[in-house]
Amino acid sequence: MDARQCFQAFGCQPSDQLLVVKEQHLADSNFVFAYLMKQALLDENNRVLLLLTHNSLPHYECVAKKIGLNLINKVQSGMVHVIDLQSIVLDLLNNQLPSVDLLSTIQRRIQQNVTENTNYKCWVFIDDYTHIQDCTHDVAESINFLNMLLGEFYNETIRYIVGLHVGDENDRILSSDLEYSADCIIDVSLMKTGRSDDISGILKVLRNRKLITYHYKVREYGVDIIAPGNFLIS
Repeated sequence: MDARQCFQAFGCQPSDQLLVVKEQHLADSNFVFAYLMKQALLDENNRVLLLLTHNSLPHYECVAKKIGLNLINKVQSGMVHVIDLQSIVLDLLNNQLPSVDLLSTIQRRIQQNVTENTNYKCWVFIDDYTHIQDCTHDVAESINFLNMLLGEFYNETIRYIVGLHVGDENDRILSSDLEYSADCIIDVSLMKTGRSDDISGILKVLRNRKLITYHYKVREYGVDIIAPGNFLIS
């Protein structure tokens, strides 16, 4: 399946400004991020800002390579800019700065990247927002910060793709707040009946209160998305 087919199956529209990718406990939504990044990078007029909070750049390089995307080449060409949460945290610790500086640093770096790419459409990927919440230790602060980002940098030239792992009550509170503003919600979960050789899990797409459910199978070099009625989209 190519990027455009996955983009269509995920229910994404060109006008979407906030996509939320929910990863339920033990599920893996990396393929969703990889295909969305590939779709973004098909257009030379797009730029990708990848805020790494959970997985590393080499991890995404490996995932992207399996679907035919040379992510490192895109980084070197300037089409992809990376912000690493771990390096920011280490800098703060080494300089004995308070955790509040974490959010201001992230805000400053996002603002700088958006400002430098005003002639392009920016896709801002946050691979797991719940880790920002882990760093702040405050659900309300995390929610307010994201709402501030969406308010400050929210226009037709910016698209946010925000991932989060839903594992506890704080995660569910954060997820509910994000869903309220989202144009599209993509929910990835495992099969409730257990492991299957034919199906990796369940992918749900919610848009305008309309829910569509798919099964998906992650393969060595791609993913199959199976619509209701076992029709294979490929």
